[in-house]
Amino acid sequence: MKRRSEILTTILGLILAMVFLYLTFRSVDFHTAWGHIKAVPVMDTLGLAMLSLAALFARGLRWWLLLPPPVRPGEMMAAQRALCLGYGVTNVASRLGEIVRMVVFSRDTRRDLGSVASTVVVDRMVFDFLAFASFFAFALFGFRDRLLELFPQLEPAFYLFLSVTVIGISGLVLLALKPTFFQKLLTWTHLEKLPVIGPRLSPFVVRLSQGVMICAQPGRMALLLGFNLIVWGLSVYYFKWGMSACGIEMGFKATLLLYTISSFGIILPSPGGLGSFHYFVAVSLAWFLGTDDTQAAAAATYVHGINYFTVSIAAAICFFLKTGINEPSEVEPQSASTPV
Repeated sequence: MKRRSEILTTILGLILAMVFLYLTFRSVDFHTAWGHIKAVPVMDTLGLAMLSLAALFARGLRWWLLLPPPVRPGEMMAAQRALCLGYGVTNVASRLGEIVRMVVFSRDTRRDLGSVASTVVVDRMVFDFLAFASFFAFALFGFRDRLLELFPQLEPAFYLFLSVTVIGISGLVLLALKPTFFQKLLTWTHLEKLPVIGPRLSPFVVRLSQGVMICAQPGRMALLLGFNLIVWGLSVYYFKWGMSACGIEMGFKATLLLYTISSFGIILPSPGGLGSFHYFVAVSLAWFLGTDDTQAAAAATYVHGINYFTVSIAAAICFFLKTGINEPSEVEPQSASTPV
């Protein structure tokens, strides 16, 4: 049943990608678009590929810094490998990448899967969802009228996304500070009496709480939020550099606005943002900057393509790498800390 669900999700993602690709390129002159892409200097392409790798490495480093202690030698490379493989799978089958990331890292390091899973939730919820919410707020309140004219349903979608983010982060903080609350909740709801899984729920809550310990450490959290600015700064600069390489210049505010709109395509469940990224970038370039449809589609294809193939190649290389970590990890009490 689970395999069928994964296959169905992948098929629906591919259909969504094809629909968005059609909407993007239906009025595009392909010969002219390819001419725009070929005109990009080789050094720009190489520089963007290196910047894409730097952003990928920074995300892996951010996740590694979330691991509960003790952090052993070799686990940083294991985190990078698992993250690369996760993104590589996402480029083919949307939404499966996170599962691959957790399973690969748990297998390579012998860390408990529940603890690993909770660090991934923190990584996404605190450092990615919160960043997305901030970008959306900037775009919505800075360019509200024109943005809602282009995407009429954006405002309610933003408040829904913000609510989910706030509730999710609040739950993570509560789990980090009061894991016993969730254990008591299991008792109150009589879930512990369920056959087979009931006795395992309480130990599972403990393992989950170990992975979110950073949420109870304001100092480390503040440092990592600062580092997160660098992580996202690399991605925004990649977008601006790619657009500039395609002959589309934009200021700081326009860059943030168009990058935010491009992220709509990443949130949607198309594999690796295929099609959806192209559509949102092309539409926003035409709407806000008056860019020709063909040049806009070419720029979206180029910017997406360099990152897509760079990440895919990195994932293929990481598939053959070995971490050499065989000893199981023992997590220390919550009072312990790891250096940031």
